[in-house]
Order: sequence, then C-alpha cells, then structure tokens
Amino acid sequence: MVTVLMVIAGVLAVGLGVFSFIFAPQMFIRDIGKNRGPESMRWGIFWSAVALAVLGAFYGFLGSIVFSVATDNFSMGLLPGIIGTTIAFFVIELAIAAWSAKGIAADIRLQRNMAPAVAEYALTRFSDIVDGGDVIKQEHITAALNGGNSNTELLAQLQAHIDDIGHVIGTYTTHGVIMAGSVMVPTTTTHNIYGISKADLQSYPERISAIYSRW
Repeated sequence: MVTVLMVIAGVLAVGLGVFSFIFAPQMFIRDIGKNRGPESMRWGIFWSAVALAVLGAFYGFLGSIVFSVATDNFSMGLLPGIIGTTIAFFVIELAIAAWSAKGIAADIRLQRNMAPAVAEYALTRFSDIVDGGDVIKQEHITAALNGGNSNTELLAQLQAHIDDIGHVIGTYTTHGVIMAGSVMVPTTTTHNIYGISKADLQSYPERISAIYSRW
C-alpha cells in the first residue's frame, strides 16, 4: 500500500512539473519584459530556470524515494536522482523560457509598432464598428472580424490588446473549486470587462510607447 501511494505521489509530482514547464516562463517573463525591457527579460529567463531547478531538486528527492521503495533497492542513495533532475529541470526550463521570451518580445514589438495604425483605423471606422454606440466592446470586434472585414490584422490587435487600449466598463464573476490537500475549497474570481472609447484610441499610441519605452 505504501509503495502504491509513493508511486501515485511520484506521478502527481511529474504532472506538476510538466505543468510548471509550460506555464512558469509566461508568469515569470511577460510582466518583467513588458515593464523593464529586454535586459530584464533575459534575467527573467535565467531566474525562471533557477526556480524550476529548485523544484527539480525536490522531484529528484521524491523520485529517488519512490524508486528505492518500489524496487527495494537503497544502494544508490538520493544524491544522483537529486542532481540529475536539478540539472534536467534547469536546462529544459532554460530552453522553454528562451523560446517563450522570443515570442513575447515579438508580440511586444508588434503591439508597439502597430499602435498608431490600430488607433487610426479604429477612430476612422469607429461608428461602423460600434454600430451607433460610443464604446467598442469585444463583441463588436468579433462581429467585425466575422463579417469579412479586410483589416483583420488591425482588428486582431484591437481585440488582443483591448485591456491596454481601453478601460474597465464592468466586471463579472466566475465560480470554481481548488483542492487544498484533500478538501475542495470554493473560489470566486472577478474578471474585468473592457471597452474602448475615442479618447482611449487617441491616447493609445503615446501610452503604449511609454509602457514599452525600453524596447
């Protein structure tokens, strides 16, 4: 029974590790790069790899115990497994973080460079997009994209960065649960709803240039 539980724990640990590999670079790097520029982004890559290396050491420790108990072989000790997984996690995370950072940097430069064209287009076509309203909402942009509009790249930028371009016009909540040990804890999350006014569009290029001044 103990062996089975240890194996299950090992599988869960590996699953958490894979999840961390996928999402840790985004969490560490995007905000760092957005606010502090390319040099800080490079440090973000390094420190995300260090953080995952520490996690790898824990997995190595846990995995070594699982292997030893499952095989009834304690001759190798814990150190080889800890060292191996620490190095593996560091190298793999470094590669994934560098790959993620490349895409993030490209998105940042694209947003900054296209901001004037996006603002000019949306101001020119404002009445058509909102269909008589005074604020562009996500549903208006989606309708324009689905309506066969030829300026899909500009509309896609408008949709992707509505939170940077516009302002909060409302909120909504979602409900879920998280596991805290063996207990399911209910959660409530509040999400912002964004809209874009003409004033937002007029100030957008200047605002985004200030945010990305280090790029």
